Amino acid sequence: TWVFQVISGGLQVTGMNRPVYWGIFIMSFIYFIGLSHAGTLISAILRVTDASWRRPLTRIAEAITVFVLFIGAGMVIWDVGRPIRALLYLPLHGRFQSPLVWDFAAITTYLTMSISFLYVAMIPDIAHVRDRLKRGRWVYDILALGFQGTKRQWEQYERSMFLLSVAVIPVAVSVHTVVSFIFSMEPKPMWHETIFGPFFVTGALFSGVAAIIVSMFLIRRYYHLEEYLNPRL
Repeated sequence: TWVFQVISGGLQVTGMNRPVYWGIFIMSFIYFIGLSHAGTLISAILRVTDASWRRPLTRIAEAITVFVLFIGAGMVIWDVGRPIRALLYLPLHGRFQSPLVWDFAAITTYLTMSISFLYVAMIPDIAHVRDRLKRGRWVYDILALGFQGTKRQWEQYERSMFLLSVAVIPVAVSVHTVVSFIFSMEPKPMWHETIFGPFFVTGALFSGVAAIIVSMFLIRRYYHLEEYLNPRL
């Protein structure tokens, strides 16, 4: 019903009005982009610092990032009002002065790196599944990239994950910094401030950690992983 109201009534049903120029779509966009810091950023930091206790939660965190980034990016497309035109014209006629164009570039980069980060991290697991399948094994054989678990391959894997972790941290920080420009570039009291960048990144880290905690609780309860996801984490 609400989707029909948006289509028939336009963006006025999302709560946009003077002096509030950002309705529920941009609010949801900021929320989901903040949640995306749950995965790749936090997981990358834990990998760089070689925190051994991170292993049970990193895959959950990385999957959260990819999932919510798709949702967050979709909110921007809906907020434009005409999604088809936005997809066609934004890459061709987007103005560099617009924070939305910066968001588009930053989120695209972050999403690409997050998918790569998740995929590379899953290669040993994909190879593990491949070795135990009888049907459809060729699909996992392609995805595993010939990983056989040799000492050299494990060294290459650890090196690749470390380099990806180092590269993704500044990209993740830049994403929510750019998101804050949507508000900080408004000529409004208490909005036009340079503190918005660090403020948004800090808030995203808090919401990201909360997303990991909630997800771990649900997965632990539903899949009976009490021994693996234990309270000592």
